[in-house]
Amino acid sequence: MAIHVTEQLRTFLLSILLGLGAGVLYDLLRAVRLRHPRLTAPLDLLYCQAVGLAVFLFVLRQSDGQLRGFILLGGLGGGVLFFFLLSRPLRPVWDFWMDRWMELFQFLSLPGRFCAAVCKKFAFQAKTLFYFLRKYATIHIEGVWKPLRKGGMSHGKARQTRKKEKIR
Repeated sequence: MAIHVTEQLRTFLLSILLGLGAGVLYDLLRAVRLRHPRLTAPLDLLYCQAVGLAVFLFVLRQSDGQLRGFILLGGLGGGVLFFFLLSRPLRPVWDFWMDRWMELFQFLSLPGRFCAAVCKKFAFQAKTLFYFLRKYATIHIEGVWKPLRKGGMSHGKARQTRKKEKIR
């Protein structure tokens, strides 16, 4: 007994698989969003672009660029099927792998963090050296009058103490 599958039924079944794939991608990105809420908008944009491109290429390849209703229904049905049947059981798997990826990222970023700490110490030492050289390596020319301060009269306590010194 041979099963004869029409082209439309085959395209419908493939669109269900496309919807399942979109659900898996959404679930993976949800694991990242739960750990890093600041990435919600960029990841949503990435998801929309990826699924939009996948649907575009699927329609272009399977139905010669003709968008048909059963393709959209199959994709939507595949996504709903994933979220009702597989999303909850797979969430601990995604969390486990996300934790492993974060540990790997932290391990691989150790040299970069070490270099950043060393550069920060070098910058602090260079700043200290610059202040030292500015203070002790300045050329003073004798006989050239240089005002002590710019602007008008001094304000505050320094002015009041000078007045008291003049009175005594």
